[in-house]
Amino acid sequence: MGSRGEETRSRKTKTQIVDKDKWWKGAYMKLRRTHPERKVIALSPQFVSWSYLLYRELRRRFQRMRLGHYPGEKPMSGFFAFFFTLQLCDQVCAAVAYLDDIVLVPPRKRSL
Repeated sequence: MGSRGEETRSRKTKTQIVDKDKWWKGAYMKLRRTHPERKVIALSPQFVSWSYLLYRELRRRFQRMRLGHYPGEKPMSGFFAFFFTLQLCDQVCAAVAYLDDIVLVPPRKRSL
């Protein structure tokens, strides 16, 4: 557990929470107006936060195993989409592009 100072710093004020909520809703509505022909899916802030923490841990492990160096990298929409489908679907099949080659990753059954 973190120190009391860390807990205090990480808590958001009610105003910050309300402002961020308004910003998310405004951004969502702007996307809907700008691209009415597209299906827009809003991910919950809790899911995005969980996904980002997972990304940071994977990045740390990859770098520790010398599988690349990712300074300043942050997850893209495909990363969130992949982990979103893992939460919803019984099987996920992913295609990963490496330059001109495409590697198919076989679906994995979710264990309940």
